[in-house]
Amino acid sequence: MPPETQPMKPMQSTQSLFANFQLPTPTTKARNEREELLEQFVAEINREREGTNYKPVTFMAIKVKTAHLDLYDLKYFYRQCLLYKGGFSKCFFGALKTAK
Repeated sequence: MPPETQPMKPMQSTQSLFANFQLPTPTTKARNEREELLEQFVAEINREREGTNYKPVTFMAIKVKTAHLDLYDLKYFYRQCLLYKGGFSKCFFGALKTAK
C-alpha cells in the first residue's frame, strides 16, 4: 500500500511512552572533578578517624585547606597521601601545615 492510503496509528500518550524511563540518581553531590576528588579526601580522612576522639572532617574544611592547589596538584597530593606509610591524615595535615 502506498503511504498515503495506510491508516494512521493512534498516538500514544507521552506518559505511557516514558512510564519506565528513570534518570539515574547521582551517588555523589560533586558537580565537577575537583569536588569528586575532595570527597575522596574527606572519605579517607574520616575513615582513619573512626574509633578515635577526633570528629569527622567536613567537606568545606578540606575545600578551604586545599583552595590554593589546582586540580593537577590535588591529584598528585592525593596519591602521595595514599602512599605515605605514616597515614593519610598525617601526610595531609602535615603537608598543609602553615609555618609560624
